[in-house]
Amino acid sequence: MEGPYTQTADELAEKTYDDEDSLLLYASVIDEVSPRTAKKLGERAYEEDDAAHFSLTTDSMSEDDRMAFAVRAYEEDNVTMFSIICDELTEAHRKQLEDRAKKDNQEMYYYILKNKEEG
Repeated sequence: MEGPYTQTADELAEKTYDDEDSLLLYASVIDEVSPRTAKKLGERAYEEDDAAHFSLTTDSMSEDDRMAFAVRAYEEDNVTMFSIICDELTEAHRKQLEDRAKKDNQEMYYYILKNKEEG
C-alpha cells in the first residue's frame, strides 16, 4: 500500500471499515486485500446489511466466494445483496443462477440476472 501507512492493505481495510468517515479510504485499499480478508469483510457487510461496504468488497472476492454469496442472498431472499453481487459473477455462474431462478419460478431474480447479462 503506497502512502504514509505502515499497515498492510488487509489491516487498513479492517481498520477503516469501522470508521464511518473512512469509506473513501476503504474503497481505495479494498482492491489490494487478500481474497480471505475480502470474504471476511464481505461477510460482515452482508450480516450488517451494509450495501456500501458490500458493493466495494465484492470485486476483491474470489469467484467461488462471490457465487456463495449470490446463492446465499438468493436463498435468503436478500434482493439488495443479490443485485450487488450479480454484477461480479462470471457468466457461467450468472447462467447457473438464472436457470435456477427460472426453474424455481423466481421471476424477480430471473430478471435481475437477465438484465445484468444484457446490460
